Amino acid sequence: MNQLLNRFCMLAVAIVIVACGDDDPSGPEASLLGTWQWTKVVRTDCTDPSFLGTVAADCPDLCGTVTFTGEIQTLTYWNPNQSEPQVSTGTYAVSGDVINSCTKDNGQQTCTTATFSLSGNNLILTSLEEDNGCTVTTTYTKV
Repeated sequence: MNQLLNRFCMLAVAIVIVACGDDDPSGPEASLLGTWQWTKVVRTDCTDPSFLGTVAADCPDLCGTVTFTGEIQTLTYWNPNQSEPQVSTGTYAVSGDVINSCTKDNGQQTCTTATFSLSGNNLILTSLEEDNGCTVTTTYTKV
Protein backbone atom coordinates (compact mmCIF):
# COMPACT_ATOMS: atom_id res chain seq x y z
CA MET A 1 0.00 0.00 0.00
CA ASN A 2 2.80 2.41 0.91
CA GLN A 3 4.58 1.60 -2.37
CA LEU A 4 1.37 2.31 -4.30
CA LEU A 5 0.92 5.60 -2.47
CA ASN A 6 4.53 6.60 -3.13
CA ARG A 7 4.19 5.75 -6.82
CA PHE A 8 0.97 7.79 -7.05
CA CYS A 9 2.72 10.74 -5.47
CA MET A 10 5.59 10.46 -7.95
CA LEU A 11 3.21 10.34 -10.92
CA ALA A 12 1.03 13.11 -9.57
CA VAL A 13 3.98 15.39 -8.89
CA ALA A 14 5.39 14.57 -12.33
CA ILE A 15 2.26 15.82 -14.05
CA VAL A 16 2.17 19.05 -12.12
CA ILE A 17 2.68 21.83 -14.63
CA VAL A 18 2.81 25.44 -15.76
CA ALA A 19 1.20 25.71 -19.20
CA CYS A 20 3.22 26.71 -22.26
CA GLY A 21 1.98 28.44 -25.37
CA ASP A 22 -1.15 30.41 -26.20
CA ASP A 23 -3.17 32.32 -23.62
CA ASP A 24 -6.32 30.80 -25.16
CA PRO A 25 -5.66 27.07 -25.57
CA SER A 26 -7.75 24.98 -27.92
CA GLY A 27 -8.04 21.30 -28.78
CA PRO A 28 -6.96 18.67 -26.27
CA GLU A 29 -5.22 21.21 -24.04
CA ALA A 30 -8.46 23.19 -23.61
CA SER A 31 -10.24 20.00 -22.53
CA LEU A 32 -7.90 19.73 -19.55
CA LEU A 33 -8.71 23.19 -18.14
CA GLY A 34 -10.27 23.20 -14.69
CA THR A 35 -9.82 21.33 -11.41
CA TRP A 36 -9.68 17.55 -11.29
CA GLN A 37 -9.87 15.51 -8.08
CA TRP A 38 -7.90 12.26 -7.87
CA THR A 39 -10.17 9.24 -7.41
CA LYS A 40 -7.88 6.22 -7.85
CA VAL A 41 -4.64 4.82 -9.22
CA VAL A 42 -4.37 1.29 -10.62
CA ARG A 43 -1.03 -0.46 -11.22
CA THR A 44 -0.96 -3.47 -13.58
CA ASP A 45 1.56 -5.54 -15.56
CA CYS A 46 4.33 -5.00 -12.98
CA THR A 47 7.43 -7.18 -13.12
CA ASP A 48 7.25 -7.43 -9.32
CA PRO A 49 3.76 -8.50 -8.10
CA SER A 50 4.20 -6.52 -4.85
CA PHE A 51 3.69 -3.32 -6.88
CA LEU A 52 0.29 -4.44 -8.26
CA GLY A 53 -2.90 -2.96 -6.91
CA THR A 54 -5.37 -0.10 -6.60
CA VAL A 55 -5.33 2.88 -4.26
CA ALA A 56 -8.55 4.87 -3.98
CA ALA A 57 -8.82 8.40 -2.68
CA ASP A 58 -10.16 8.66 0.85
CA CYS A 59 -10.74 12.37 1.40
CA PRO A 60 -10.03 14.24 3.51
CA ASP A 61 -7.15 12.01 4.64
CA LEU A 62 -5.75 10.88 1.30
CA CYS A 63 -6.69 12.96 -1.69
CA GLY A 64 -5.37 15.35 -4.27
CA THR A 65 -6.36 17.77 -7.00
CA VAL A 66 -4.81 18.91 -10.25
CA THR A 67 -5.86 22.34 -11.52
CA PHE A 68 -5.15 23.38 -15.10
CA THR A 69 -5.61 27.06 -15.97
CA GLY A 70 -4.56 28.96 -19.07
CA GLU A 71 -1.02 29.37 -17.78
CA ILE A 72 -0.61 27.49 -14.51
CA GLN A 73 -1.31 23.96 -13.37
CA THR A 74 -1.13 23.17 -9.68
CA LEU A 75 -1.17 19.85 -7.86
CA THR A 76 -2.34 19.78 -4.25
CA TYR A 77 -1.99 16.51 -2.36
CA TRP A 78 -3.13 15.64 1.19
CA ASN A 79 -1.60 12.74 3.07
CA PRO A 80 -2.55 11.66 6.61
CA ASN A 81 1.15 11.66 7.56
CA GLN A 82 1.53 15.36 6.77
CA SER A 83 0.15 18.37 8.61
CA GLU A 84 0.06 20.55 5.46
CA PRO A 85 -0.82 19.66 1.87
CA GLN A 86 1.98 19.37 -0.68
CA VAL A 87 1.71 21.84 -3.58
CA SER A 88 3.82 21.52 -6.74
CA THR A 89 4.08 23.14 -10.15
CA GLY A 90 6.05 22.46 -13.32
CA THR A 91 5.93 22.65 -17.12
CA TYR A 92 4.08 20.60 -19.70
CA ALA A 93 3.25 20.19 -23.37
CA VAL A 94 0.25 18.46 -24.94
CA SER A 95 0.45 16.76 -28.32
CA GLY A 96 -2.66 14.86 -29.35
CA ASP A 97 -3.45 12.56 -26.42
CA VAL A 98 0.03 12.76 -24.85
CA ILE A 99 1.14 14.97 -21.95
CA ASN A 100 4.89 15.47 -21.45
CA SER A 101 5.46 17.08 -18.07
CA CYS A 102 8.42 18.06 -15.93
CA THR A 103 8.71 19.20 -12.32
CA LYS A 104 11.69 20.39 -10.36
CA ASP A 105 11.90 19.52 -6.67
CA ASN A 106 14.98 20.18 -4.56
CA GLY A 107 16.92 21.10 -7.69
CA GLN A 108 16.24 17.77 -9.42
CA GLN A 109 14.08 17.68 -12.55
CA THR A 110 11.71 14.77 -13.10
CA CYS A 111 9.90 14.30 -16.42
CA THR A 112 7.02 11.97 -17.26
CA THR A 113 5.07 11.09 -20.38
CA ALA A 114 1.46 9.94 -20.07
CA THR A 115 -1.41 9.42 -22.46
CA PHE A 116 -4.71 10.93 -21.45
CA SER A 117 -8.33 10.42 -22.30
CA LEU A 118 -11.52 12.15 -21.25
CA SER A 119 -14.66 10.18 -20.53
CA GLY A 120 -17.54 12.30 -19.31
CA ASN A 121 -16.27 14.06 -16.19
CA ASN A 122 -13.24 11.76 -15.87
CA LEU A 123 -9.63 12.42 -16.86
CA ILE A 124 -7.64 9.20 -17.22
CA LEU A 125 -3.82 9.30 -17.35
CA THR A 126 -1.82 6.22 -18.29
CA SER A 127 1.95 5.94 -17.98
CA LEU A 128 4.66 3.30 -17.77
CA GLU A 129 7.04 3.05 -14.82
CA GLU A 130 10.28 1.94 -16.43
CA ASP A 131 11.91 0.78 -13.19
CA ASN A 132 9.28 -1.91 -12.52
CA GLY A 133 7.33 -2.23 -15.79
CA CYS A 134 4.05 -1.19 -14.18
CA THR A 135 1.33 0.40 -16.25
CA VAL A 136 -0.15 3.10 -14.04
CA THR A 137 -3.66 4.36 -14.72
CA THR A 138 -4.72 7.36 -12.65
CA THR A 139 -8.30 8.61 -12.72
CA TYR A 140 -9.44 12.13 -11.82
CA THR A 141 -13.00 13.52 -11.70
CA LYS A 142 -13.73 17.12 -12.72
CA VAL A 143 -14.74 19.23 -9.75
